[in-house]
Amino acid sequence: MGNYSAAWRFEVLVSTKGKAERWITYGSGLAGAEGSIAGEHEDDEAGFWYDDPVALAQNRLEEALEVLGAFRGGVPSRIVLWTEVGTPENPDVVIQATEQQMATGRLRAASSAVVRAATELNNARRFLREQVIGADTHAHLARNEIARELEGGAWSRRLVLQFLAGHDLVLEAQRALPESWRGWQPGFAEEFYGGDVTDQPFWCGPLCMALGAAGGVTVWMDYQDDPFEDDYSDIESDPTPPSEPEVRQAKVKDASKRVEHADLAVRSLSSAGLLLTARDGAEARVSDLMDATTYDTALTLLRPKRGSRTGSA
Repeated sequence: MGNYSAAWRFEVLVSTKGKAERWITYGSGLAGAEGSIAGEHEDDEAGFWYDDPVALAQNRLEEALEVLGAFRGGVPSRIVLWTEVGTPENPDVVIQATEQQMATGRLRAASSAVVRAATELNNARRFLREQVIGADTHAHLARNEIARELEGGAWSRRLVLQFLAGHDLVLEAQRALPESWRGWQPGFAEEFYGGDVTDQPFWCGPLCMALGAAGGVTVWMDYQDDPFEDDYSDIESDPTPPSEPEVRQAKVKDASKRVEHADLAVRSLSSAGLLLTARDGAEARVSDLMDATTYDTALTLLRPKRGSRTGSA
């Protein structure tokens, strides 16, 4: 078949009010709102199809399996397609999804539902932690009162108190670091940091501190949207391409600057009686902080117990 225009719709086999099963259009009324596959569809890309209409229908049905699999647990579904030759009442192609296809659709729908639920749960947990911090630092509610309000199962009293103790540690670290570092706080990029994205992020200059639900604090060097002007900005704004020596010089200066920042961070935290430790529990050195550039490679921030001694890195 030569090039042609096409339109299609999806139908589901349902029974309503005790009537016999019948095929009805999967429209916005069934979808609950205008959905990606609800109602009739046309080739809205202003082009013409060259594939065989049967192949086109099969491809569109495959793409819709997840949505169809989510409707009432995945009832029998089909696609109805017509070209300029056919009509909605007299379609060129009608393909019903096989039981195997519907099983695939149900699996996709179930998997997506879990992903959505996990995302919503993470967002709810993050919101809860923000409210706990706000109630403590802004409303100045007693910590036992905050914990009492969450005793219904959202969060145990012990974890609330541990979380707030961890927040104290973050604030103490921010006060220990250079004051010029405190004004920079970029957005939280989940796709970059990965891991437990429900951890609460706090920035201070090139450092990011992540506060976990149990009060643990991890630290890494974050040079996304570097708050400190670097030499690359001048090079990139110059219409004349930089020479290799200029690029090398800029990279050397940038590396030196990062060593300086890491050294300053370690010394500042140590002077305040705080300790950075590596994954093996050993006291972190400047080189360890330099290597900690993501959530997954972060160091741990601690307040040493009385009687223990922090050394200089």
